[in-house]
Amino acid sequence: MNTASALAAGSFKTLTVRSEKAVLLVEISAPPMNLLGPELVRDLVSLIQHAEADSALRVLVFKSADPDYFISHVDVTRIKEYREEAAKLTGEASIALLFRHLSASRLVTIAQIEGRVRGAGSEFVLACDMRFAARESAIFSQTEPAFRSDPRRGRHAIPGAPHGPRQGARGHVERGRLRRGAG
Repeated sequence: MNTASALAAGSFKTLTVRSEKAVLLVEISAPPMNLLGPELVRDLVSLIQHAEADSALRVLVFKSADPDYFISHVDVTRIKEYREEAAKLTGEASIALLFRHLSASRLVTIAQIEGRVRGAGSEFVLACDMRFAARESAIFSQTEPAFRSDPRRGRHAIPGAPHGPRQGARGHVERGRLRRGAG
């Protein structure tokens, strides 16, 4: 039995995996609201490890079993637990490094988005190589600014992400200085 067949056989609590040649179709089901908790992180880590080990696999397509939520946000009541699960892939207890690993993987990753994507769910889809959102139902939200928290300034901020006094166009727009010809 190859890796794709083994993964599709159902060794996950929160993921349903189906194999079509070099593609794994992954359905996320982590009620309520597809919270990113320890079970989902454990399953994602295992999926990524097995998929990367199988040279015949080339693509991971993620979608949600819940039509209202792709991935809502982290389970804030179980942060220590999900961070310990993330460390099994990255060596460090960081969900950001898990997403960074996904974005640097040799696998092509695609998010097929229906429903709400918030917080860590937004970061997950941004880590994917491609994102396709349903016009009728996809809703994106990054909640950190509402709490006066900058998602780009965490311990594991992605290098090269614009931040600081020279953060590019976004900084100019936020400071009201975007004018034709202004730098």
